[in-house]
Amino acid sequence: MSKSIFQIWFLHFRKGFSSYSWVKLPGIPFRTLFPLAFSLFTFFLLPSCYEKKETCLDIRATNFDLEGDIACLDCCEYPLLKIKFLHRNVTPEANYLIGYSDSTYVDGVGQPFRIKSLKYYISNIRMVATDGTEARVNETIDIQTPSGKQAFTDDFLLINGTFSSFLTAGTFSTIKTYDKVRFSLGLDSALEGVDPSTLPDNHVLAVNQDSSMFDFQNGYYLLGNLEIYKDTTAIDTVPRLLKIGMFNGPKEVELAFPESLLLPEGFDIQVTLLIDAPSWFSNADVRLQPDEQLIPNIVSKMSESFIVLEVTVNN
Repeated sequence: MSKSIFQIWFLHFRKGFSSYSWVKLPGIPFRTLFPLAFSLFTFFLLPSCYEKKETCLDIRATNFDLEGDIACLDCCEYPLLKIKFLHRNVTPEANYLIGYSDSTYVDGVGQPFRIKSLKYYISNIRMVATDGTEARVNETIDIQTPSGKQAFTDDFLLINGTFSSFLTAGTFSTIKTYDKVRFSLGLDSALEGVDPSTLPDNHVLAVNQDSSMFDFQNGYYLLGNLEIYKDTTAIDTVPRLLKIGMFNGPKEVELAFPESLLLPEGFDIQVTLLIDAPSWFSNADVRLQPDEQLIPNIVSKMSESFIVLEVTVNN
């Protein structure tokens, strides 16, 4: 019975490689055949021993793994959109820190006043690309509204004038060249009548995060909550509380970047805003105007007081 080359090689191999290393098979020296057989063994058998690596294969993610084999379902971690709000007294000469309670500013009729605190919501944040398209953060949240459960982009931020660190709006993974940012001052009108106790405890709209941003008597969120002193004397210790209802907004704000920015894959984008807070009162009479006149004047100036100071990326 005739034997194949590999059957003959196997018989010789069983008898001992060292004693048959120079035996010639039909037209092929054994020392040539052995490396060939070893290569075939490696090619066909070793891959079955390799365990494929499941990891993040999305190049936009911060944990993108170039050496991965199988895309994971939910292991990718994406960059963040962060915004910093710097409230300042902006003058032609310089920008000065807001001196809460102890610095004096002037309203629209020349009367001095002091600021105790400033808080307000922004939402509906969109990065605007040079081609005109908008990009939002990735997160959404379902909220029970009076008209039923509704999905919202979960980019709500509560701004506190005394806080000057970056706030995280959410994860952001749309890679484009951007030259503007848009957002709403205040909250979507669809949130009117929402019970804040139905929100997760750690959510910015939950009352345990800041109960002063909800009007419990009338049952709605506030756009803003401001406290000012109508006088500059030390005896004025009771601030005027300005509860700005959400129905005063939302107000659309669009801000141009100092220059366009190409967002690289895997990098956070950080936007620093400068807000001229004393200018909110430049059309107001803080002593004599009632709330129904004073608050609309303040809101109209609030939406005009933002500028983009800087846009950077960070990994």
